Amino acid sequence: MKTCIFLVIAFLGMACGSKSTMSVAENTSAGSESDSSEPKVLPVLLAEDLPNDSGDAYTIRQTSVYGSVLEIVLTYGGGCEAHEFVLMTTGAVMKSMPPQMEIVLHHNANGDMCRALVTDTVRFELEPVKPQGNGSLILRLQDYNDRIVYNY
Repeated sequence: MKTCIFLVIAFLGMACGSKSTMSVAENTSAGSESDSSEPKVLPVLLAEDLPNDSGDAYTIRQTSVYGSVLEIVLTYGGGCEAHEFVLMTTGAVMKSMPPQMEIVLHHNANGDMCRALVTDTVRFELEPVKPQGNGSLILRLQDYNDRIVYNY
């Protein structure tokens, strides 16, 4: 009988220990890139119309294109919830030399009211929205004045 009680207590202790470890891991990963695996590359979403705003506040610090991946380094307020970024375009290419495409980066802070200044990097795969052939495409990111050149 004492053995059964001991096993039940030991089992409950292990279950409680694993749950607290799991909740710590969830809290520390919210809004950060502490994972050492390959960076996640998100798809560009095609939309019929682009939104007039870019969602919750953020500031773009730098943009780079590596191959067909657009990398955006940005900062935003928060730190307590996971933040979501979506890059959208209609896919329409303006007839100019070089051609241009409007894109919008939309931010959803998921109601995060924390006040930490978070620096994050988001990556998007441009291959599905590139025009046919070879050349350059200027990506016109809403509320961002620097040129983003995608050579394909």
